[in-house]
Amino acid sequence: MENKVEKTSKNKGLNKEFLENQWKKGESGNPDGRPKGTKNWSTVYWEALEKLADKNDTTPEELNLEILQKGILLARKGDFRFFKDIQDREYGSATQNIKHEGDIEIHGAKEMTKKIDEILNEDENISNNLETKESNKGNSE
Repeated sequence: MENKVEKTSKNKGLNKEFLENQWKKGESGNPDGRPKGTKNWSTVYWEALEKLADKNDTTPEELNLEILQKGILLARKGDFRFFKDIQDREYGSATQNIKHEGDIEIHGAKEMTKKIDEILNEDENISNNLETKESNKGNSE
């Protein structure tokens, strides 16, 4: 079986089939993703701060500082929910290990298992035929 990994400085040994099936330039990997014009969390947050600042005769930056100070006070008392939420929104939530028990169905796994069994059976038949030929050769001498 040939090695399907092309090692170059660009792809650092990535699987060639994987690279060939990636999206083409200008093609979206999530065409039904967030609708155009939808604002991200940061934009909504700062717009809300601007509205509150206007109503309270202050600046969005000063309000943001007050919110951060309140979050720090809560954290010093052991309540880290504010910081967890901010960290998750800005940097993504931490990776979690999940224990799974039970069957997992993988698309195409049954066909792949069947093919592997066929190959193994062919190899076993070839080995048996070779052994039979060798033993017959030894018996005839």
